[in-house]
Amino acid sequence: MHSKRYRDYVYSVYHSIRRKVTGLDAYRAAYFARSEEEPPPAKYKQLVVGWINDPSVVDLIRQAAPDLTVVMGTGILRKELLEATGPMTVNVHGGYLPDYRGNHCFFFAIYDRAFDKIGSTIHFINSGIDTGDIVEVVVPLIYSTDTAETLYCRAEKLAIDRLVNWIDHFEKGGTLPRSPQLKKGRLCRTRDRKPRHDILMFIRRKLRLLVIPETLRVDTPMLPGQ
Repeated sequence: MHSKRYRDYVYSVYHSIRRKVTGLDAYRAAYFARSEEEPPPAKYKQLVVGWINDPSVVDLIRQAAPDLTVVMGTGILRKELLEATGPMTVNVHGGYLPDYRGNHCFFFAIYDRAFDKIGSTIHFINSGIDTGDIVEVVVPLIYSTDTAETLYCRAEKLAIDRLVNWIDHFEKGGTLPRSPQLKKGRLCRTRDRKPRHDILMFIRRKLRLLVIPETLRVDTPMLPGQ
């Protein structure tokens, strides 16, 4: 167990350096940057913590008693926090469920040539890792020049927009669809993407041994009532 945690730490440092050196962090920050930073309305509470499972987060959510909780970009929620989030907790997962769970899902979908498994997923959270019922899988437009990063950003933006629509539908009295995951796909961990994977990806793309097929039209499912 300790050796796995050590490896996870080492590879997290590697990926942090890789993203900074290659400009991926700057690309993502620019992609999701808001044109004008506006403070949230006074009625909304903000709590800044160093860890999602901080006891203060549990206390705040218990006080709020939400009907629907949205989670994105966090680590695994511990049992106490998950119980506090209420009857429905949804997440935007950067990967095509149920086939790709965990981290680096876009990279491994391309690496595996599973081009039909590129997308982000809105799903309910349960005690597993990205194993909860699916609300919707959102598939982005794909260009031959895309990378895992450009596809991730495009798909996540689309998924966030779709989730906003679903929340609006929920607030108007509608329900969120739930489709159980009938299989457990590949779990991609931080330590699974090694330098050799990045080198092989670079060589294959450079020599055109791996070419991403374009899909320039994607049909987006309609919300109920549309």
